[in-house]
Amino acid sequence: NYVVTLSSKSKNSPGADAVYATFKGGRLTDLQRYVYIANERGDRRSLVYFVPPKAPGEEATFFFPRADEKGAPLLSTGNQELLINLTDNRANAITNFKFDVSKLVTNGKVEF
Repeated sequence: NYVVTLSSKSKNSPGADAVYATFKGGRLTDLQRYVYIANERGDRRSLVYFVPPKAPGEEATFFFPRADEKGAPLLSTGNQELLINLTDNRANAITNFKFDVSKLVTNGKVEF
């Protein structure tokens, strides 16, 4: 699996935790409607498992299958971008993230 963890613990605002507020009590079936990862070609992996934060300051953990039904990984050195979509388009939700895949390459392999 690809595993993504997210936290928003802040030393500047210790009482504010957007990850906990957004994902506490989150249910896998609800999140599967809009949480996914994708590459720049539009290939996606859907959420298969989720561990919500149990208290402010804890991480939310998201699991996505590494390979598609043909056994191909989502990312290779030929990819340019990884998109992590965690929102359901609500204005107050946590944003989406984009990563340059070249920064995830180690010894000629994508390490993510």
